[in-house]
Amino acid sequence: MNLKSLLKTFIFLILTFGSFTLNAQVELVVKQKDNQKFSLEIAKIRKLTFTEQALLLHPKTGVVQNYGLNDLSKLFFSNNPTAVRPTTTLFEQLEVFPTPASEYINITYKTKNNENVVIKIVDLHGRVVHEDAYSDNINVNTKQINIKHLSAGVYILHLQSSQQSESRKILIK
Repeated sequence: MNLKSLLKTFIFLILTFGSFTLNAQVELVVKQKDNQKFSLEIAKIRKLTFTEQALLLHPKTGVVQNYGLNDLSKLFFSNNPTAVRPTTTLFEQLEVFPTPASEYINITYKTKNNENVVIKIVDLHGRVVHEDAYSDNINVNTKQINIKHLSAGVYILHLQSSQQSESRKILIK
């Protein structure tokens, strides 16, 4: 099986059967042999197309990116974003601890605006297992969430406001 077939199969499986994977993976990273790297949030990808010679990445907005298959050194999904973040990030200094956790998780973040923030914990099947809404001030905000009722495993913590959302993987033991 050649590289093109492997890539097609991998992406097809992720996009078709891997709804839990899409919740955990937040970006697609393309690394070329000349060490140039490009990444895009999965939520911003409309379509991926493979031709005989290229990978075409169709974003929801913007110009189609064309990558020659012979020029690619890596193509992977990541749950640890490496893309350059906008300078207007809403959730600055986001920390989630301890990890792994067993009774409580602590969430600390700083906002630039007075914001209504929704914090969700989602299991890898996409089910929301915890949700709270807060009205936060322009400063450091600290939340403690009781997780005693959750089974051991990997979960995704989502913080969402009207302007932005951030996600982090959490481990519950």
